Amino acid sequence: MVMPDGVGPFPLVIFNHGSDGIPEIQSLYNHDQHAGIYYFLSRGYAVASPMLRGYGGSGGQQSSHYGCRLDATARDNAKDILAVVDQLPKVPRIDTRRIIVAGASYGGWNALAVGGMRDSRVKAVVNFYGGVRTSMCEDGDAALNRGARIFGKTSRVPSLWLYGENDSLFPRPLWEAMHRAYIIGGGLAEIPLLGTFQKDAHGFLGASSSLDLFAAKLDAFLSRTGFSTETVYPEYIPQLPPPPSHYAAIEDVDAVPFLNSEQREGYRKFLKAPQPRAFFIVRTSGTLATDSGYDPLGRGYALCKQKKLACRLYAVNDDVVWTYPKPPPPATRFAAFEDATAIPYLDAKGRDAYDAYRRMPRPKAFVIAPNGVWRYASGDMDAVAAAMTSCATAHPACKPYAVDGHVVWPGTSATIPKDRFIPPTPARAATP
Repeated sequence: MVMPDGVGPFPLVIFNHGSDGIPEIQSLYNHDQHAGIYYFLSRGYAVASPMLRGYGGSGGQQSSHYGCRLDATARDNAKDILAVVDQLPKVPRIDTRRIIVAGASYGGWNALAVGGMRDSRVKAVVNFYGGVRTSMCEDGDAALNRGARIFGKTSRVPSLWLYGENDSLFPRPLWEAMHRAYIIGGGLAEIPLLGTFQKDAHGFLGASSSLDLFAAKLDAFLSRTGFSTETVYPEYIPQLPPPPSHYAAIEDVDAVPFLNSEQREGYRKFLKAPQPRAFFIVRTSGTLATDSGYDPLGRGYALCKQKKLACRLYAVNDDVVWTYPKPPPPATRFAAFEDATAIPYLDAKGRDAYDAYRRMPRPKAFVIAPNGVWRYASGDMDAVAAAMTSCATAHPACKPYAVDGHVVWPGTSATIPKDRFIPPTPARAATP
């Protein structure tokens, strides 16, 4: 049972879990990886997630003697689910008079069965990509259609069915046929089109970005059913990432600031990690990366806080979002970054220094002065300011020539002769 902070009483959602075929490791403590549960928490609902027989280390096992009677298996589960509901009035801070029954995959199938039990406390059913596959049934599609029709005959509560176009277990022709069978049986069901989601829509609740896929549809359904949809606890909604900064291309490993060669290998691994994903730079101790599941960005920030690390976000999914506290000068077309001969004022030693600068890690800046003085800084969050401060001790007219991997010097290479050099003005003798 999870519920928002507050005194309640909170309306109740029974959220039924799916199955990965390994029931003994199925855990109740996965609500922090679940967009559906966070959706209901943000709207002010308490959420109970009962475990099926044989799951999470519990006793018993799933019914296995029904073959293709997939509806009968779900009805056995529905009886257990309602037995759990019978115990919940003893829990303070929740209201069990009007219950929403929801579920994902196998849990969505079981939720439909609960809706068909005609329990007066159940007022709505939300079916997230519901269904079941078993090796004991050779024609699973026909069994699902038949079961959906049976559920529809006994259900009288409104239901919302949420399937993606690219569901690998239950493709669109199948869930459309199941929906038709449910309606023909007499059930009440809405099935809005969600479109595709990432590479496989089955299991989309495991990604925080799926809220954009289903939240508005679910809000509208619950409102029509008489339930509240106001976001009263926004802290349960995933934090939105900052917009792309265009600091560098996501695949540009050398552009990531502060990292040594070993840490850059860590960034390469991040680029191969599944989305959603987030990459943080820890200024004093390297990097931190999170991926997959619900809200990796939020999990990353939580880890940084827990470990008391000074983290700054570099990338989210395929977008670089890194920015400096003070925006550096914009890039210009004065010359190619690699062309040390294009730099005005410098002698051979200065051009050698620029070649060394190009190999330094970001953040970095190279500044020059009309008298040939040059300075560079690397590894400072405001490298431009650090280089300018150092250069100003030798000449007051220092200006940035390059920042990180681009030239910022104004004008064109024809503006100032490459060999122009203005020596320092000799100090004048004091007038007697």
